[in-house]
Parts: sequence; C-alpha cells; structure tokens
Amino acid sequence: MNDIPKQTTLILSHQQIQDILQRMAYQLWEEMGDAAAIVVMGISPRGFQLAEDLKRIWAGFSGAPPLEVISYEAWQQSKSPSIPEGADVVLFDDVINTGVTMFRAMAQMAALAPRRLLIGVLVHRDHLRFPVHPEIVGYTLSTTYQEHIYVILDKENYRAVLA
Repeated sequence: MNDIPKQTTLILSHQQIQDILQRMAYQLWEEMGDAAAIVVMGISPRGFQLAEDLKRIWAGFSGAPPLEVISYEAWQQSKSPSIPEGADVVLFDDVINTGVTMFRAMAQMAALAPRRLLIGVLVHRDHLRFPVHPEIVGYTLSTTYQEHIYVILDKENYRAVLA
C-alpha cells in the first residue's frame, strides 16, 4: 500500500466496515440469489481480503448458492483463465479511484460471457475517469482529485481514512 500520510481523517471504523460488509452480503444475495454459481473476483490485495470476509458472512446464509472467491491477479496469471459456465461474477475492490483497474477487469470478464457481471466496492468515489458504475456499494464519498482514500485491513482494526 502507498505510504499513508500522518494527517488523515477517519471515515469508516472497524465496526462500520463490518456492518457494511454484512449489508453488502445481503445485497449480493438479493442481486444474485438465483445464480447456480457465484464467483467473486477480489482485486488484490485488499479487494481479495474483503471478498474473503464476504464469503465468511455468506456461509451463514441458509439456502444461498455456492460462492467462490478468486484473486483477480492470480486468475489473470493462470495458464487458461476461465470461470464456471453460467456463473455470475462480481468484481470486488476496496476503493474505485479512477476506474481504470475495474474497467480493464470488466473487459476481460465480458470476453468470458458470464451470466451476469456486477461490480462491488467498499468505498466509491464519485468522480471516475472511466465508465464504471458499481451495483454493490458499501459507502460513497465525494472527494477532490487531490484527496485519497486508504482502506487499512489490519487483523482486528479495519478502517478507511481520507488524506
């Protein structure tokens, strides 16, 4: 992670992030509860870690379809990247800044023709440079181009700060 400046403003505490992830898991179930298989591709490292947290919450839902979490970067580097036939795919990250990473990932996923492709993000900044519109959003914050959002996922101290 980039060096985090010393002067920051807390925007999400550990408990708030846990509550948001719980809500996002329910929203995912509402959006994709009819799926035969769901693949959540976490953008490493933080998007993948948050996707693993979603999976732990998902495991507590009775009757929910199977959910598999894959690291997007590991998937890209595999010899024959694929997804299960007919799977619904969620690309998941901690923050969408400019949208370029998510835009490129969407293009790769679309080529594999998933049944459905959604974007999930913990913190969404409102000014993107690419046409990326997440359907599953934890928290939306309008910032200036000079401000940065950092999501810190220490073991028992998740937090998001603005610098």
